[in-house]
Amino acid sequence: MIKSNIKASYGDTRTGLKEAFIEIVITGLSLGTENAVFQIQHYIVTDENAKTLWHSNSTPIDSEKYNQLYQAVDNYVAVRSLDFSQLTPHQLEYMRLKIGLLIYVQSDLLESGNTVWELEPENWELI
Repeated sequence: MIKSNIKASYGDTRTGLKEAFIEIVITGLSLGTENAVFQIQHYIVTDENAKTLWHSNSTPIDSEKYNQLYQAVDNYVAVRSLDFSQLTPHQLEYMRLKIGLLIYVQSDLLESGNTVWELEPENWELI
């Protein structure tokens, strides 16, 4: 759904750090009245485009944050004048999820000021 446009470090210091592109995918969504829980997988992507699952997690987002992201997706679409009129309802919702993930990752900053994987917000793009 989104992928880094530069390589990030992964691994551990005992065996040596490596670098690869990172792909983040939403594999599931549970939407309740008070929150949404996203199932997310992080993949290591080699230069040859081989993908290896590195990490899976569940990310809960409360209703207020979900509504903010929903509005942010609307703004993203409007500012870029994106035309989704040819998409089916399912394709449209999937596209909204992708854009929402991009916005979430770019704005959910660590104490360092970077995003997950210690990348800059502009180091992420839709795929």
